[in-house]
Amino acid sequence: MVTLGPAPARLPDLMARWEAEGLRSLLLARAHADDDGSSIGFWDPATQTSRVEPQRRFIRRAAAHAAHLAEGGVRPGSRVAVACSSPDAALLGFLASVLAGAAPALVATRPFDEPAEAAERVRAARAAIGSDVPTVCEASGAAPAMALPDDGSGAVLLDPAATPEWLASPLSLLVRDDPGDLCHLQLTSGSTSSKRAVAVTNGNLMANCAALSHAVALEPSSVVVSWLPLHHDMGLVGQALLALVHGLDLHLMSPVDFVRDPMLWLRTISERGGTMT
Repeated sequence: MVTLGPAPARLPDLMARWEAEGLRSLLLARAHADDDGSSIGFWDPATQTSRVEPQRRFIRRAAAHAAHLAEGGVRPGSRVAVACSSPDAALLGFLASVLAGAAPALVATRPFDEPAEAAERVRAARAAIGSDVPTVCEASGAAPAMALPDDGSGAVLLDPAATPEWLASPLSLLVRDDPGDLCHLQLTSGSTSSKRAVAVTNGNLMANCAALSHAVALEPSSVVVSWLPLHHDMGLVGQALLALVHGLDLHLMSPVDFVRDPMLWLRTISERGGTMT
């Protein structure tokens, strides 16, 4: 029998620093705080370069988009389907939904999906989380057009290239989250049955990040590089959110980018000093 000792207190220390109880309050605290020097980058296949920006700026952009989502019908306590094919739009839509007080579920969509196929993926996801939930779609020529059900829930378009003005005060009024609150919904693959929506609380997420931090011996200088799909829990929690929670440099590309050029993954690790991938 192997007995594991207690995990280091790095993550609780970080949460105490921000006086945060969950992902939403941690993001808000990071948005208001001084820039900590951490960055986030996304591979852009159109320019064949990685677009890198400070994580605080990315979080602030998500907060600005949260206000836009609220105007589109996303309410605190509601559930949201985020159907964006590019990693930057998907992560931006996910964080914006969290900051708006909603529980997002990332839907598996790909840039080469036919509109009917994309619509079916969204329909299956909505059947799992609620047929009348709003759907966040990418406002981009690279995103597949989706014929969404005309049931009054509609779609909210999100343009990852847009830089809306960040207004701190409206989001500061949101109710603070609690470890027992629902953070997001993880959709199962649906390979053996219909998709299921697994409820992930703030406590679940933070405990997972703490365990991962301990298991892979993360350091403040760690750099995360990933091509995993964000609709998969390993890509979302085990890579992207883990880096954002700890303020670690994060560089993302899509699975399609990796399949087109597997060496891109290795070049990115080398060029960006990746330590976890």
